[in-house]
Amino acid sequence: MAGKVSAGAASEKTVAKIFETMEYGPAPEDGKIAQAWLDDHDRKFGHFINNQWVLPVGRKTYETKDPCQDTVLASTIQGTQEDVDQAVGAAKEAFQSWSSLSGHARARYLYR
Repeated sequence: MAGKVSAGAASEKTVAKIFETMEYGPAPEDGKIAQAWLDDHDRKFGHFINNQWVLPVGRKTYETKDPCQDTVLASTIQGTQEDVDQAVGAAKEAFQSWSSLSGHARARYLYR
C-alpha cells in the first residue's frame, strides 16, 4: 500500500480548504459560454430594464475590454436621468411581487 494515495487524500483541495488558504481553485467555467452569449447579443448592450434590453437612441457608448487580452468584449451605453427613472419605475413595480417571495425563492431567481 505504500505509495498509493486514497481518493480522500487525493482531493485535499476542498472548497473549505481553498477558502481557508485563499488559494485559487479549479475554475469549471469555460469562457466559450460567455463569448457565445456576447455574440448572441451582437456585443452591444443597453440597459436591462423590466426583463428586456432597452437601447435608447443617442446615448454615449463605451467599449468594455478584456483586461487580460486587451480586446473589446462589448459596447455598452451611458445612462441618462431618463434611463434611471425608467429603471426605478420598473423596480418599484416589480417590488410588489418580489417582496412577497420568501428569501429562499428570491435566492433561486438570483442564482439563475
